[in-house]
Amino acid sequence: MSVVSKRSIRLESQDYEQSHCSTHSSLIKMLTLVSRLMPAAQLEHTLQYFGVYAETIDRLCSIVKEMPRLGDTVTVRDAPVYLHYFTGVADYYICEYDGEDTMFGKVRFKAHYPAENGYQKFSLSNLKSNQFLELDFGWGLVQ
Repeated sequence: MSVVSKRSIRLESQDYEQSHCSTHSSLIKMLTLVSRLMPAAQLEHTLQYFGVYAETIDRLCSIVKEMPRLGDTVTVRDAPVYLHYFTGVADYYICEYDGEDTMFGKVRFKAHYPAENGYQKFSLSNLKSNQFLELDFGWGLVQ
């Protein structure tokens, strides 16, 4: 799990904090929540340019808070996709999250491993260990 410290956030965050967060501690909590979901390199870049990504972090935080817990979705077919991760060879469409390390969603490999496509549970920490993985910042909730 990534640790977000007050020192890791550039001064650019002060303007955002004043307009969107009531206290600095709420900003740290929001970043901590979202940082669990990001691969290390993407998190480092996001924190380095926090002013550019502040609205995205805020939106991701809202999405994560709305995500159903594991097992809450009645049918897989109706499960909305809340988050999207991608690599050069696969897409991960996240429908449920336990708030810690386990996610449920559809995995789609691009050509080489069609037998492994489909809905499954997987470990966020294992997923984040892929150095080419990115959390799609432009993704919106898809029903």
